[in-house]
Amino acid sequence: DPFAKQLELPTMFRQAGMSLTKISGSRILGLPWFLKFLWAPFVDRFGSDRFGRRKSWIVPLMLLLSATCAATAMFPPAGVVVGLFTLVFLLNFLAATQDIPVDGMAVDLLSEKDLGPANVAQVVGYKTGALVGGSVLIQLTPHFGWSGWLYSLSALLLLCTAIVFFVVREPPPEPRASTARSSIEEVLRTMWRSLKQPGALWLVLFVATYKFGESLVDPMMKPFLIDAGYKPTQIALWVSTYGMVASL
Repeated sequence: DPFAKQLELPTMFRQAGMSLTKISGSRILGLPWFLKFLWAPFVDRFGSDRFGRRKSWIVPLMLLLSATCAATAMFPPAGVVVGLFTLVFLLNFLAATQDIPVDGMAVDLLSEKDLGPANVAQVVGYKTGALVGGSVLIQLTPHFGWSGWLYSLSALLLLCTAIVFFVVREPPPEPRASTARSSIEEVLRTMWRSLKQPGALWLVLFVATYKFGESLVDPMMKPFLIDAGYKPTQIALWVSTYGMVASL
């Protein structure tokens, strides 16, 4: 999901007095999540076998995410909207790009029989992260504010980076793996052939639109709750905490 949604930013924006029009327009900040397939072949193709083909992407991207979170702390919702929106777009771009090598590492490490349980673990992991980074920290914001909340997120990202760097082990590269990888042209040709298969475009259309209604309603529900008189801590507790626990 877009980073802004996980950070409860629509709630923060409305509480700071931002118009519903601007909040609805902020949905465009999540575009990297919908367009990451365009640069996924490049991320999948390149990487350092010595450091780890996937880790050579994941670790720098997580460090950049941590630094961008810290920078976002300097732009409160009631401040410079352009600067804040730019940083949130960058957060989405970095997080969406990081998702590519994470999925690639899962494919590298897992056998076919493990794919189902591993997918469950990934979804539970991301929802747990959203629960901590969004709901739990939001409920603590009255004590340490916008900046403290984002600095806490930055620190959590650094902790996760350390775990990836020191604990996660990638499988050793296969002999001549770097020369055996498909070229970018071959990857693009394969994608084009896939799209020409019977029913492929209908499948793409379905995947792109089956959650379209939810994606339109989701960022606006919490601002409307703010207008109805609910506090951000109440929204974080009932919608983001109890709702996320029910989802898990």
